[in-house]
Amino acid sequence: MARRADEEGILLWEEIPPYHNINFGDEEVQKLYRQQLRELIQRDWNRASVVLWSIANETDHTDETRNEVLPEMADYVRDLDDTRLVTAACFVDETDDGIVLQDPLEEHLDVIGINEYFGWYYGDADDMEHFQDNPDGTPVVVSETGGGAKWGNHGSEEDRWTEEFQAEIYRGQTKALSEIDQIAGMSPWILFDFRAPLRQSEYQRGYNRKGVVDQRGRKKQAFHVLREFYESEEL
Repeated sequence: MARRADEEGILLWEEIPPYHNINFGDEEVQKLYRQQLRELIQRDWNRASVVLWSIANETDHTDETRNEVLPEMADYVRDLDDTRLVTAACFVDETDDGIVLQDPLEEHLDVIGINEYFGWYYGDADDMEHFQDNPDGTPVVVSETGGGAKWGNHGSEEDRWTEEFQAEIYRGQTKALSEIDQIAGMSPWILFDFRAPLRQSEYQRGYNRKGVVDQRGRKKQAFHVLREFYESEEL
């Protein structure tokens, strides 16, 4: 995949699997952590397509041990390769002052990723307009956002699992995100529907339906919303 990305000019965010409830204080976990980072970087450090090394995904920023270990991992990555940017996919917090970054890892990253699903799991699609923008702060990439829809399932923009509902999420998201200076980019989750055996609702049937294209290559309405958005952006 990395070779193909080189050929096609696709930029890669490469990541190892520390996710959610990792026991960061376990010495064996830390040993494996460094091994996986080293193997990933040594494998792909000559790939022109790789721009970001990611050290974690959706980990608990209130975990004091995690907040000691992850900065060490960021430094370890830079010791192996100081030519790329270091990132992680993190969460934001909703407060009385709006949506804020409260993850202490931010100061140790070159780019901070945010996984947020406003409009799908919680809130409204345009809630990110309340993000506390800091144009001089760490650049932000919204590393995951979106919602599910089954291709060919139609209804109103308020009916979950319809193409219309998913398309409306992306309309709200793109409008909100494009007005925030600190946010440098967005990676919709995800291009294709993919197998996910635990997802067994009547609309999923063993697939994660967050793709803007279904598993047969059929484009959902959200695909066209995103295409129009990207085509309208000034380069």
